[in-house]
Amino acid sequence: MVATVSRKTVRLRARHERSQHPLVVAIGGSAGSIHVVEDVVRQLPPDLDAIVLFAIHRSYDRRSYLPEMLRRARTIKIVEIVDSEALESAVGYISEPSEHLTVGHDGYRARLLPDPDRLRRNQSIDELFASVAETAGPRAVGILLSGLRKDGTQGLGAIKRAGGTTIVQDTREAEFPDMPASAIVAGVADHVLSHHEIPRVVARLAATRSEVRQR
Repeated sequence: MVATVSRKTVRLRARHERSQHPLVVAIGGSAGSIHVVEDVVRQLPPDLDAIVLFAIHRSYDRRSYLPEMLRRARTIKIVEIVDSEALESAVGYISEPSEHLTVGHDGYRARLLPDPDRLRRNQSIDELFASVAETAGPRAVGILLSGLRKDGTQGLGAIKRAGGTTIVQDTREAEFPDMPASAIVAGVADHVLSHHEIPRVVARLAATRSEVRQR
């Protein structure tokens, strides 16, 4: 007698397979990056086989509407993170401005670093990128967008050394090119792309990794 497998069982197995060791995509930005981030999220596939994490410089003194803006894209789910929350594929996570989002040592839970006195405000992207490099290694993807100063350069370097993929926004279109330019000069950018190209590359990286795991 030949056992039959229901379509529901097949779907559950496929979902379980996709959930094992997904890409971890960290997106950092500052001045001039808010609407760029929104455009990038809008073009991501809703079933993206990747965890997406955001570190965007924002004022500590005012409510941030960035989560609502990202939800308008209606693609991946957007969650305002709490400490130690489990991280899932096809979900984007963002913290309060005064709590810097990083990844815990197990690689699949959030770790928030409070910064109420703004002592590390200009290090939040590096902190996220470094934690993703340490926990995800070759599964890490770091994306650095428009912004002032150099936050993100060291973190991208950590991702590159860990075997991950690094992407920076093309300085010719960045409203404030300091951050992507710093990464390019430091030699830690694998790809220099317009913000319209970034989501296509991320989707391709996620799909390629998923295909390799399923072989």
